Amino acid sequence: MSTTALAPTTKADVQARYKELRDLHQRRYNALAARHSGALKGIAATIVILAYVVFRSPHGSLATGLIPTGIAVIVALLWYAIRQQSKLAREQRLRVLYARNLSRADGTEIQSGRTGLEPGQELRVPGHLYERDLDLLGPNSLFGLLATTRTGPGERGLAHYLLDPAPHDETLLRQQAVKELLPQTELRERIALLGASSFQQIPASFFDDWLADAPPTFHPAFRIALLVTTILNIALLLAGFTHLLTWDNIFPNLALTLCIQAATCLALRSRVMPLLTTSARLQQNVRLIADGLALMQAATFNSAKLTHLQRASREPIGAVKLLKRLEGHLTIVEQRNKEWYFA
Repeated sequence: MSTTALAPTTKADVQARYKELRDLHQRRYNALAARHSGALKGIAATIVILAYVVFRSPHGSLATGLIPTGIAVIVALLWYAIRQQSKLAREQRLRVLYARNLSRADGTEIQSGRTGLEPGQELRVPGHLYERDLDLLGPNSLFGLLATTRTGPGERGLAHYLLDPAPHDETLLRQQAVKELLPQTELRERIALLGASSFQQIPASFFDDWLADAPPTFHPAFRIALLVTTILNIALLLAGFTHLLTWDNIFPNLALTLCIQAATCLALRSRVMPLLTTSARLQQNVRLIADGLALMQAATFNSAKLTHLQRASREPIGAVKLLKRLEGHLTIVEQRNKEWYFA
């Protein structure tokens, strides 16, 4: 969808625009759902035909010729169905986005939908002069109205904007940035599509606590023991499968290395498990931040505030690549609870 040239200027224009976009994505969703359903029906029909040919056809040559063709058709339809499923998820998120925007525009549901004990509750500043009197944070607040941020750090940034008055010059710069962003429908859609879901419900303090924790230190002997026992385990198994040694000779040595490895892991478990539990929650949010920075860096802005933020997003150099690398490590940690990972 291309960026609109001009932003709607009246409430009626805004409602009409949101309704137009909601209906557009609804039509796209319906079309994709029909294609996805057709692909699944095609897979089922192909399986039924293959089963009939194999078990009921008196001509063996017919079954031999049709089976490879049927498998190829199933694979092609399965690939097509997966692609349609991905597009369906995208259109569903955009459809929900514009339905919510329409509700906010007509006053049906003006809050942004951020959940938790209370919108902005953890961002309150005890003793702040006016944050409670002006309903800046909390239920039915200005924060709840504006908080379409995607991450916990973004929420905190918005709260600071509301709680800390800006100088006149900075206020003008922010107004110019808002005016530039207002008509950029495509950019807002791309931001809304970041991440695995519409909202990542991890508070800003979670990142603070994670970064504030001192990195654990382990005696080098632990690393050496795990490395050596892992190499020995693999070498012994390969020796057995290639018949270099008999399994009668391998099993006692394999049991010994496994016991040493297990004892090492148990000694480290109490220190490692809290780190793994914390890291697993970070993976999707690190990915969201990395993708958001990449989107910010690739955009074209004219206002001074946005160009300044864009320059800041490029520091340090290679930040997106470093975050992607961190995400890769966290992805491995996240997979540890899944059955296939143990296999």
